[in-house]
Amino acid sequence: MAQLVPVDNDPFATPAQPQLVPVDVDPFAQVATPPIDAAKIAETINRQFAQPPAEPARGALAAGTTGIQQGMTLGFGDEIMAGMLTPVEMLKRSITGEDAGKGFGDRLSGAYDFA
Repeated sequence: MAQLVPVDNDPFATPAQPQLVPVDVDPFAQVATPPIDAAKIAETINRQFAQPPAEPARGALAAGTTGIQQGMTLGFGDEIMAGMLTPVEMLKRSITGEDAGKGFGDRLSGAYDFA
């Protein structure tokens, strides 16, 4: 296989366009590889896959407040909130026309699912 390399002694070559001549190159020649720096590779991997910092520990007051809130609603806080927002969603959807052509049951279940 031939490769073009610049020739230094060409009298007709200009600095912008040096003269190139073909030179035989062995395509199966071994290419020197740089040495492997295991410490640098390990540092790069650790930086890329570092764990995010853990959440700070919750205080006793915050944990107690959350427990009281969940106990007062018996774990149904999201259901209670959806039930309270259902009439609001029904009104909003009837004003915007999203419920056009639906019966009352369809409007009620759609608003509850959305809330």
